Amino acid sequence: MITSCLLRILLNISAQVAIASVGLTYSVDTAEKMAHMSRGNVSYPTMTQFFPVKLPDSRASINNLGAQQYTANSFGMMALNLWSTTQPIPEPATIYKPGLTADLFGIDKRSWVFVFMDTSSDGLTSAYSDRTIDSTSSCESYPVLEGGNGNFTNLNISKNGNSEAFKIKLPIAAGPDQTTIFTVPFTTCGEGCSIVEALEASVNEPWYYKCNITVGPIINARNANQEVSLPLRHISSAAIALQGYAANPELNDTQYRIYVSESTYGYPRNGSADDFGYQISYFAIGAIAAAANSNNPSIYAIGDRPVVGTQLKITQHALLLGLLIGLVSVQAVCFITTAFVANRVVVKDESIFSTASILRPVMKSLGDHGNVAEGEQICDVLSHLRLRYTAV
Repeated sequence: MITSCLLRILLNISAQVAIASVGLTYSVDTAEKMAHMSRGNVSYPTMTQFFPVKLPDSRASINNLGAQQYTANSFGMMALNLWSTTQPIPEPATIYKPGLTADLFGIDKRSWVFVFMDTSSDGLTSAYSDRTIDSTSSCESYPVLEGGNGNFTNLNISKNGNSEAFKIKLPIAAGPDQTTIFTVPFTTCGEGCSIVEALEASVNEPWYYKCNITVGPIINARNANQEVSLPLRHISSAAIALQGYAANPELNDTQYRIYVSESTYGYPRNGSADDFGYQISYFAIGAIAAAANSNNPSIYAIGDRPVVGTQLKITQHALLLGLLIGLVSVQAVCFITTAFVANRVVVKDESIFSTASILRPVMKSLGDHGNVAEGEQICDVLSHLRLRYTAV
């Protein structure tokens, strides 16, 4: 009996320890990767135009084309501070963490993609959406036969390896070891497409590039609040060459920017049309990203609002599985043992007939005079008597 009680106590203690140990195998933490998307107030960037950071005159200049062109170039330079990667585009609802998750995604040697965010109205939580916009380059490069050292505004270039020279007019002679990138903002090669030209000036190996840079429409936009306007796309495609306020009308509307060879955008590409176009398309998509993430005012509307939830993290799968199996097994053994023992217990009812039936073997051993025998006499007669009761 005592052994059974001790065993029962040990089993209960072991079960409590096992249950307590289960808590060591998991934790409930704040979700770090995926957000829960629910309908609510969401902020979207206004992507109708570039909004200047500083206004020189009055608020009316916010719509000035020159101010927008200058801002687009400034935003493209800001793209150097963005995190770019060639990894796959994250799935929608992935939590965006500035400085820890990528802003721009390289698709191939010609294209970059920016993924728009869904941001809660309080601005505390942002998650990648399924809305994307891309910039694509298509470039050609030609060796410069004459005037490529940066000291002349007239170039002679060779097309298709022929010795025949084709003349190109530059907006400025900026000297050697730099890249002069220029465009005519009002010309177009299609929707959201600009023609961008450049001289990679060098004393030894100068190159001339001509590119079509296209910023496409936003993909998966569901309403007007999520659209990117055509003028903004067109300005972005040529942003690397735009001056805005500093444009010289004597150059027939041609605008240009000079990037020294030690800079990222002026680094010599040595005639690689793909590499040169890749950096210009990066500049274009960077201008879009900077406008969406930093300066442009927000529109508040009902949409997919990201909410940071909680997640269950199981740190020790094997231990948790072992504890659960052990707990269930011990409980099953205890249940079976209890049922077996309970079936062997005789439970009498409370009637006098049941009591008489149990005492019948005793009275039979005492004989006919048992009812008048004294205690010592009864003990003498029954001292060797052994009775066993079984369930029937």
